[in-house]
Amino acid sequence: MRKIFFLLVIITSVYSAQNASDYFPSSAGHTWYYRITPLDSLNFPILNMAILEKDSFAVADGQFHGRQSHLMLSKTAPAGAVDFIDYTDSVFYSFEGGSAFEYVNFPSFLDSAVIPDSSLIYLLRGYNDWYGMYPFSASVGQPDTIFQADTTINFDTAAVPVRIEVTTEREEDEFLSTEVGNFTCKKFTVSVNLYYILELPPPFPNLYVLIADFPNTYWIAEDNWIVRQYSPSASIDLSNYGIPKIYVPGLEKYVKLNPVMITLFQPTGGEIFPAGGERDILWLNRNGENVKIEYSVDSGGNWSPVSSGLAGNTGLYQWTIPDIQTENARIRISDMSDPFIWDESLADFSIVPAPDLNLTSPSGGETIEGNTQYNLTWSSLNSETLKIEFTSDNGDNWSVVHESIPTGNNSYSWTAPDISSSECKIKISDGQFPEYYSESGVFTVTPSTGIKENDLPVEYSLLQNYPNPFNPATKIEFTLKEGGPVELAVFNVLGEKVSTLVNGEMRSGKHAISFDGSSLSSGVYFYRLSAGNKIFVKKMILSQ
Repeated sequence: MRKIFFLLVIITSVYSAQNASDYFPSSAGHTWYYRITPLDSLNFPILNMAILEKDSFAVADGQFHGRQSHLMLSKTAPAGAVDFIDYTDSVFYSFEGGSAFEYVNFPSFLDSAVIPDSSLIYLLRGYNDWYGMYPFSASVGQPDTIFQADTTINFDTAAVPVRIEVTTEREEDEFLSTEVGNFTCKKFTVSVNLYYILELPPPFPNLYVLIADFPNTYWIAEDNWIVRQYSPSASIDLSNYGIPKIYVPGLEKYVKLNPVMITLFQPTGGEIFPAGGERDILWLNRNGENVKIEYSVDSGGNWSPVSSGLAGNTGLYQWTIPDIQTENARIRISDMSDPFIWDESLADFSIVPAPDLNLTSPSGGETIEGNTQYNLTWSSLNSETLKIEFTSDNGDNWSVVHESIPTGNNSYSWTAPDISSSECKIKISDGQFPEYYSESGVFTVTPSTGIKENDLPVEYSLLQNYPNPFNPATKIEFTLKEGGPVELAVFNVLGEKVSTLVNGEMRSGKHAISFDGSSLSSGVYFYRLSAGNKIFVKKMILSQ
């Protein structure tokens, strides 16, 4: 009977002394998501600054600094972006019986302590090594010092002797309910302690005065690893030594299951939108149901509602832009059931006054003779450049008259085409926001009747081609004071003739010649007119 009793005791002891490796996933490929929420100086969560962390068990049973180890990669970002960025951090774990070891990179590990001394960072690199951070087989309530170093920190002109100490302590197991399940967790507190060394004259020993304590408590679940972390806010208080107090914010970290992720694709920042106009807001939503959209005019300082309760999987909302003017606008989209899940424009965009255009001539009802000049006129507000177009089929098809003309001119001398149509229109549209336009009523263009006596030109001239730039066709106009031999040719920038448009006798008057550059490559070309012992050259741009 006694043998059976001792056998039960041994079996129970073996079972309770579970291996630390049982608490880490058994094979590579496991992925964790955590919500990380900063804590203010009173340890209240700063909800609007919560971000998401994604960890990945990348490599199992590798070798790192003399130990068989597991590699875990990590990255943090707003929830909408964490899946789209590269991993930025790595952590190595090694397991030996009842202890879990972590390879500690001290400059990174102590970064939360805000040690403002680069020389100390170089010193601490010499202590990078494996440390038994999580002693699963240790007794509860027995802290163990795993690292200790005495050095000097320089604050401005003050040299402060300090001791840096890292301790770990296993606490009572604790039941924890999480999104990934309910667990009886192993609980550890790893503390970074900073002491001021008060150096006393011999034979008295030095005194170590605690000036900062940074406890980090971890809840570790079987086959899941860390499911919660709590690091309260703390400070380094050297005010008694004439050094300002340094505040270090804390954090709270919880594991999440299948997190909702929202990524805002448009607007991203840098755009210019017209007030009162409409623009599409585009996003990608994973696992969420309904979303809320807000806008800000002060770079995210304050937010105003756009719409709420939208189906998250639509990914599209047509936004009517408010009638305001700002260079610091942003859009934010968030999950209705979890406001911690959000994404916003990467940078500010601008909202400017909308263009106001009014084509005054032609207005409609006019009859214009083809191949004659007609003065197009307009008025404009909040517009810099205009595009002018013409249609001869009541708007079914439009051809470009001028691609970009300053609106301040308020007029343009247009040569009407030599056609016959009673369904002609002119349209002007804003160069930046083409949805803002004004067009004429229907007017008539009649074929040219020829040159009248009082229309005979008094000089030879070569006009600028239009449109310019062109693709692939453009029109070249010129006037001849007298009839006679005429040559009109096109040359490339090397001076090589690439096309002869006219080479023969022509009557006096106004002429218009079409040039098709579809067989040429994009670039700058020159066209030359030779007539009446005069030569004219102008430049044009072909944009295929």
